Amino acid sequence: MAQILVNGVSVGALYALLALSFWVIFAVTRTFHLAHVIVLTYAAYTLYWVLGPASLPLWLAVPAAGGVAVALGVAIEAWVYQPIRRRGGSQLILFVASSALLIIGQAVLALVFEEYGHGIEQDVPPPVLQTAQAVVTRYDVLNVLFAVTASVVVWALLRHHRWGHALRAVQGNAELAGYFGLDVARIFRISFGLGSLLLLPPVVVMALRTGVHPELGFTPVLVAIVAVITGGTESQAGAMLAGFLLGCLENVALLWVGAHWQPMITFLVLFVVLLWRPRGLRAAVEVRTTPTH
Repeated sequence: MAQILVNGVSVGALYALLALSFWVIFAVTRTFHLAHVIVLTYAAYTLYWVLGPASLPLWLAVPAAGGVAVALGVAIEAWVYQPIRRRGGSQLILFVASSALLIIGQAVLALVFEEYGHGIEQDVPPPVLQTAQAVVTRYDVLNVLFAVTASVVVWALLRHHRWGHALRAVQGNAELAGYFGLDVARIFRISFGLGSLLLLPPVVVMALRTGVHPELGFTPVLVAIVAVITGGTESQAGAMLAGFLLGCLENVALLWVGAHWQPMITFLVLFVVLLWRPRGLRAAVEVRTTPTH
């Protein structure tokens, strides 16, 4: 039981951080950015390539992965989503475009790096804490530290920095923010850059812990999206708390069901919440008219 709780806290912290990264983008732009999966996966493959085939140290691999994540996230917003909005495309069209990017991106990875996975670390690192009941690894500790640190940094940014004030203004009313002179298109790109950068900590942990494969980010990001929908699309704390609770619930449920039932539990929670609070679904697909100048 103790090990299940440790795993639940670790996975919950990972989901909370992924939920935060998706929330930063969705809350500001109202874009159902399913291609967030590809941003995560390409950043992970960058980490793998720099550490593996290129044989460079971790201190170079981490910023390289972060740079790829930010560049790819901003490029998708600037070269795919913004032109669609400029031509009057709906949120549904944006979702279809994002889904297409996901499928194409995964196919490219499978062609270039093969469909099977690639490991990074050869040796299992020693545990941080080991008792008769549970083992705490360095990845468990990193998940919690990263989640707490990122939540504080984003909270402070949104309330005490001019970029954060601009993000909150666009989040509240993008059309009105544009009327008062804010460059909404630029703010959208900033939100995609920030949300993509927040993927770096989970990328490092996931890639080093389990290796990389073309579908690496699909399930975790999907759970994060569920967390944002159920926890509140307007609430940073709600999205992160929902992600943390989903991670804990998935692992505690192992006391009664097999591991292959974990995804079902996540979507059962979503189903129950949407039946109880159907406004959550409407909030997730809300159409907001935004200027793209």
